[in-house]
Amino acid sequence: MDNKCFTKYVFWSWIGYAFWQGLLVISFAFLFNQTTHTSISSDGKTFNFWSGGMTVYGTSVLIVNAVLLKMATSYTGYQEAMILLQVGTYWVILFIETQFSVFHILYCTWSELMFSSAAWMGVLLVFLCVFSIDIIGKRLVIFTSV
Repeated sequence: MDNKCFTKYVFWSWIGYAFWQGLLVISFAFLFNQTTHTSISSDGKTFNFWSGGMTVYGTSVLIVNAVLLKMATSYTGYQEAMILLQVGTYWVILFIETQFSVFHILYCTWSELMFSSAAWMGVLLVFLCVFSIDIIGKRLVIFTSV
């Protein structure tokens, strides 16, 4: 074990990349929903802080699992099933929390979360940015190594 494949540079580049992804998530999935005119729903209410936070968390869950799936070297079925369960569990628990008044912050916000075009546009922008940057980065590495 000479640490030829895993160096301090590789480790800190992963940390920097994670911060970059976090910045994309917070800017597109949260701030985009708080500042645009599309964040106003049909009844005149704006996308509130807690719904924005749940959108950020849901986007993070989706991004992390998509990156894990992308980084897999083999596909056996178990890994894919676990990723689907992780993502599905988040949505099921979120649905349950929005149905009970015990969770007063999220109570009755399911339609706001699911049918906000600004929220889904933010999630889509995060995915496009994250994965296009991955593709561009790999192409640059291949191009510069030739």
